[in-house]
Formats: sequence, C-alpha cells, structure tokens
Amino acid sequence: MEILKIIGKRVRARRQSLGMSQEALAERAGLHYTYIGQIERGEKNASIETMVKLCGALDTTLEKLFEKIGDCAEEKNSIPLKSYELFCQQPVKKQQLLWELLCVAVQLYD
Repeated sequence: MEILKIIGKRVRARRQSLGMSQEALAERAGLHYTYIGQIERGEKNASIETMVKLCGALDTTLEKLFEKIGDCAEEKNSIPLKSYELFCQQPVKKQQLLWELLCVAVQLYD
C-alpha cells in the first residue's frame, strides 16, 4: 500500500474514532470537505502545513500519524504492522478490550 493511502486510511480511522464527519473535520481544520475525502482516499498529496492542520483538528500529532511507515515492502506486509493498522482503526474502548483479549490469548498459549 502506498504512503498516501496509508496516511489517508489513518486520517479516516482517527476521524471516525472521534465520531466526526468529513464536514466536521474540514471545518475544524479550515479545509474543504471534498479535500478531506481526497486525502482519505490517498488521491491528494497534502502539504506539511495541511497535515499539521489535520493533526490539530484530529487531536493527534504528525509523529503519531506517520509512525511505523517503513520503506520496505516486506515490512508493510508484516503481521505486526497489519495488526497495528487494524488496532489503530478501532475506537479507544475497543482497543482496550482487544489488548486485554490479546494478553489473555498470549498467556493461554504459553
């Protein structure tokens, strides 16, 4: 998956976890809602300035939005990275439940 699609997927996941529509995010970030959709679909390469606006509106950081993005194809298809991406798409309460479930599963397996 190319970097624009990864970032777009993360923006969408964060927006949805906050219960915001594209219109609400656009208003908070001072952008047009159609531009938000283009970013989320990986169609637009947003500037750093735009990404800073989005991070502020999403109450996150550039570091968080861009973390764990590697250059290596094997890395992008690794189970830990795919798990991380899936985990980050979930609401915080669901993340906590998934973490607890994972901890129990690991204990049972050992």
